[in-house]
Amino acid sequence: QLESAGMTSFMKELKPDTLEDIIAGISLYRPGPMAEIPRYVECKNNPDKVQFMDPKLENILDVTYGVMVYQEQVMEIVRKLAGYSMGRSDMVRRAMSKKKHKVMEEERRNFIYGIVNDNGDIEVPGCIRNGVSEEVGNKIFDSMMDFASYAFNKSHAAAYAVVGYQTAYLMHYYPVEMTAAMLNSVMGNSDKIAYYINFAERQGIQVLPPDINESYSRFTVSKDSIRFGLAAIKNVGVNVVESLVKTRENKGKFISFQDFVTKVDTAFVNKRAVENLIKSGAFDCFSEIKREDFFERNSKDEQMSEVLMRYGQLFQNDKQQSSNSLFGDDEPAMAAAARPQIKHAVPWFDSERLNKEKELVGMYLSGHPLDQYFLEVTYGCNGNVKALNEGSFAEGHEITIGGMVTSFESRPTKSGGQMGFMKFEDYTGSTEIRLFGKDYIQFHNYGIPGTPLLISGHFQRRFKTEEVKFVVTKMQLLEEVKGKLVHSISFKLQKDNINENLHNLLKQQIKESTENRCNMEFRIYDPDSKRTVKMVSDAKIPLDKTFLEVLTDMNIDYKVND
Repeated sequence: QLESAGMTSFMKELKPDTLEDIIAGISLYRPGPMAEIPRYVECKNNPDKVQFMDPKLENILDVTYGVMVYQEQVMEIVRKLAGYSMGRSDMVRRAMSKKKHKVMEEERRNFIYGIVNDNGDIEVPGCIRNGVSEEVGNKIFDSMMDFASYAFNKSHAAAYAVVGYQTAYLMHYYPVEMTAAMLNSVMGNSDKIAYYINFAERQGIQVLPPDINESYSRFTVSKDSIRFGLAAIKNVGVNVVESLVKTRENKGKFISFQDFVTKVDTAFVNKRAVENLIKSGAFDCFSEIKREDFFERNSKDEQMSEVLMRYGQLFQNDKQQSSNSLFGDDEPAMAAAARPQIKHAVPWFDSERLNKEKELVGMYLSGHPLDQYFLEVTYGCNGNVKALNEGSFAEGHEITIGGMVTSFESRPTKSGGQMGFMKFEDYTGSTEIRLFGKDYIQFHNYGIPGTPLLISGHFQRRFKTEEVKFVVTKMQLLEEVKGKLVHSISFKLQKDNINENLHNLLKQQIKESTENRCNMEFRIYDPDSKRTVKMVSDAKIPLDKTFLEVLTDMNIDYKVND
C-alpha cells in the first residue's frame, strides 16, 4: 500500500504525524479521491483554511480537515444531516459505489426533502427539516456523488495503516531484520527477491551470497548483513537444505567439497540440487575448486561433480562396511585411496558465471553484467527503469536510461508489418519497450539479448484517448558512450574530514588509470566561520564503482555530475 513511487512521494509531501494521516493517505491515493490530495495537504498544513459547507459536517470531517475521504463519512453525513437509518445509509453507499444513477437521483430527493409515507408519518426527515438549506444540501450531495464511487472503507485503510506503521517502525529501528523478513515472505518469487535485494543494497545493507557453511534455508541476519537463503535457489528445496544444515550441525562445517560429499545424506541431496548450488556460488568458500572445475569432463566424458559425488558415495559405503566389521578401521582405506584429483578448467567468462546465477536465483549475485558501465548507467542518465515503470510523466517529457537487453520478440501486425517487444533491465528492475512501425525498422537490430544499450525517448500519445507512453527516439551501444557521459565529481567535506587517509585515497586513485578521468571539485565547510569554500583541482581522477563504494564506506559525501 505504501511502497510505490507515487505513494512514497505523496507521504513525503504529507508528512504524516498521526495514524489518521496514514489512514487518510491510503484512502486518498486512488482514482477519484486523488483529486482532493492537494486540498488535504494544504488544510493539514494550514488549519485556518479548513471549511465546512455546513456546521453539522464539522464533527464528521474534522479528522480529515474538511475533506470527504471515507465511505463511513458518507454514511454518517446522510444520517446526521438527513436522518437516515443505519441500513438506509449503507444502501446509499452501495448505490453510489456502483454508480446507480437512477437510484441516486431518487436518493437526492430523499436526502434533501425527506420521506413521508402514505399515513403522513415522517420516515426520513431530510436536510431541510434538519435546518440545512436546499442549496447546501445539493452541494453536499454532489460532493458525495463525485467522491463515493471511488471511496475506500476507513476500516480497511486503518488495518493497512497499522501494518504500514508497524513495518515502518521495524524498518527504521531494525532494518536488517525487517529486510530479511521481507525476503523470506517472497520466497519462490524470484522477481520479488531481486526487488528486495536491490532495495537492501540501496539502504546500505549487504546481501551476502549463498554459502554452504553459513546459509540456512531462509534468509538470515549475519551481523549487519543478510545471508542468502539456499531454498531461494531453484530446485534446491527446503528438505535438501534442512538435511545439509543438520549434517553441518552434527558433523561440523565442511572443509572442502570432498568433505561435503562424504558427510551429506545422499537420500536428500541429489545431483541436480548440488549442481544448482555450485552454479549459484554456494561452494565458492572452497578455494581449491572453482565453479567451472565442477563441469570439466574427464577422458570418460564424466563431469568432475559426478566423479566427486560418486567418490562421496563410495566413501560412505566403505565406512558403513568398516563399521560393521569386527576389525574395521576409522579411516576407510579404499575410499581414501580413490579420492579424485581436481582437474582445473578454463575459467568462465564473467557473463557466463552471472547468467547461471540469474537462471537459478532470478538475479545476479557476484556482480552484474552492467558493472563495466556502472558510471554511465547510474550517473550518465536522467532516469532508470524503476522510474520509467512507476513514474507519472507529462507528454513531451524526455528521459534517457542505460541497461541491457534480456530478450527480444518480433510479432506480425494486422497490417502485415512487424512489432517488437524488448525486455530491458538495469540495476533497479526490468521493463518492456515496444517498437512499432518505423521504430521497429530502425531499432530492432539492437534486440540481441545481453547487449548493453543507452536508450533515449519521450512520452507521447499515439492516439488522443490513450495515456502517455514511452516512445524510443534513439538507441546507442553503451560501449560507444563509455567514458563520455560522466565528467565531474564534487566532494562535500567538513574541515575536520580532510586528513591523511582521504589524501592517500585520492592520490592512489589518480594513479590507477588514465581512462574515465573526471574533474574534481571540493566544497569545504568551516563550522567556526560557518562558511563553505569551493575549490577546483587541476588534477583529474578516474572514477569506477569500487572507488565510489570506498567513498561511501568512509562516509564521504560526494556527487557525480553535480
